[in-house]
Amino acid sequence: MAVQTLQSVPIRPWVPRWLGIVTAFVVMLPIILINGAYTGNITEVSGTLGVLSEDISMAYYATSAGMAVAYPLIPKVRPVVTTKTILLSDLLLQVILSFICAQVNQMDIIIVCSFFIGFLKAFAMLEIIIMIRPLFSPQNIRSEFYAYFYPIVFSAGQVSMAVTAQLAYYYQWQYMYYFVILLLLIAIVFILMFFRYAERPINFLLRRSIGEVFCWSPRSCYSRFGRQPTGRHSTGSRPLKLRYTSFCCLC
Repeated sequence: MAVQTLQSVPIRPWVPRWLGIVTAFVVMLPIILINGAYTGNITEVSGTLGVLSEDISMAYYATSAGMAVAYPLIPKVRPVVTTKTILLSDLLLQVILSFICAQVNQMDIIIVCSFFIGFLKAFAMLEIIIMIRPLFSPQNIRSEFYAYFYPIVFSAGQVSMAVTAQLAYYYQWQYMYYFVILLLLIAIVFILMFFRYAERPINFLLRRSIGEVFCWSPRSCYSRFGRQPTGRHSTGSRPLKLRYTSFCCLC
């Protein structure tokens, strides 16, 4: 079971199995807890900003709307971007959006940020599900996996509400965003340290008159120009194959 889980987590060769599993859960924790608006401090936010509780509920549900919009796009993005790239860019953007939510006083901005937080959360959540699924269901049985996964997610949601209420009571309502930002930064450090570098090539077929092949990668950037064919087949359009590899940021 541990071996299968290790294969699903893209860790470096020198990282032990148990650390790979810990890394997956460290990344999963802030992704489960993060939200654009937290219902545990709805009274505090409503009184501080002078807004209706319905406005805060709208920001909360904007996160779900963002996730719903993102799910149809995930199958198109995953084949061309590595897991490390998705998680790093996703968590970094969520850090920025959470910081904006903690600093602004306009609910319109918080609602917009909540939508994009949900949009990014969908990408990261699917990567986490793929990584931890062999741990709970080695035979890849969906019902068996979700029997473990849903209690974890629902329990984390309740814990999030309790932590939000406690931070709002003893400090301010913004401190829940700062707490999640801290968890996101820790997850980013784990990803940078233990996730391996990977390249994912993509091939595109284009129509051009000259057979030019451009190759791009994060480690080298160069172009190769093929010779134009001579003879009776020299005229007319020829298929052009464009190959590049996805860029793994901060690797």
